[in-house]
Amino acid sequence: MRQQNIPVHLLSTGLPHKLSLPHIALPQVIAQPLHTGKAMDSAQAQALLRSGLDWGHKLAKRGSYLLIGECVVGGTTTAQAVLTALGYSVQGCISSSHRQSNHRQKQLLVEQGIIAWQKRSEAAHRNALHKGALDRSTLPLAAVTAVGDPMQIVAAGMAIAASRYSGVLLAGGAQMLAVYALAQALARSEISAYSWQREQVVVGTTRWVIEDPSADTVKIAQAIGAPYLASQIDFSQSPYFQLRAYERGFIKEGIGAGGCAIAAHLYRTWTKSQLRHAVEAELRTCL
Repeated sequence: MRQQNIPVHLLSTGLPHKLSLPHIALPQVIAQPLHTGKAMDSAQAQALLRSGLDWGHKLAKRGSYLLIGECVVGGTTTAQAVLTALGYSVQGCISSSHRQSNHRQKQLLVEQGIIAWQKRSEAAHRNALHKGALDRSTLPLAAVTAVGDPMQIVAAGMAIAASRYSGVLLAGGAQMLAVYALAQALARSEISAYSWQREQVVVGTTRWVIEDPSADTVKIAQAIGAPYLASQIDFSQSPYFQLRAYERGFIKEGIGAGGCAIAAHLYRTWTKSQLRHAVEAELRTCL
């Protein structure tokens, strides 16, 4: 981003301490643990969604394309939770920063969160959820309120609003597939404020996520109907062990890495080699 002079905006949604860098402060929501089934309350989710819609509108009108990335601790687990709550079967499909995805740990937390959510629901609401007949206009927000995270609802709102003015690349793997599914569910809720231009939105990640032998994010993309791209970024020839770790199956993504790599190629036609050297130049400033 720095070497291609692409403007970057940091948005803060749920940090316990204020960022020391210039940033856009959104409603600060410290999400509760997933297993509680009550990540946030409805008013907080609504405020985050309004902020996402507002900033998606503002940022999309400044350029022809908008990349939306994220940095969420435990975000692949909340991604699995929201996808599950929306009715998708994704157990064993979610990638992670581990060399082998920690599926059992994720599934246990997701099950605990959804069970806790259901126990607090009224009987009719719970029965409708089991039958897949829950009111479409309430399920998306209810799902993210119960077992999601603040980033998801903000990013979904941004994607919805920005798609009306520009192209949108949701830069990430499983987490951004969950955001796509959430945005799509909101758009289908028959509330005009949530309407979007679906053909304007794609999800883009790295080949490490796509090729992860312990996950299957392509299956998720197909299930939700999301266009899914992957950068062919390659660190196998890098002299830095920190970067070669990606080729060994660790990390795989991070803060829009795949989307930024895709943009680097489409915007300035950078090759894999150019991209690697640019990343190494940034790394050297940190060593």
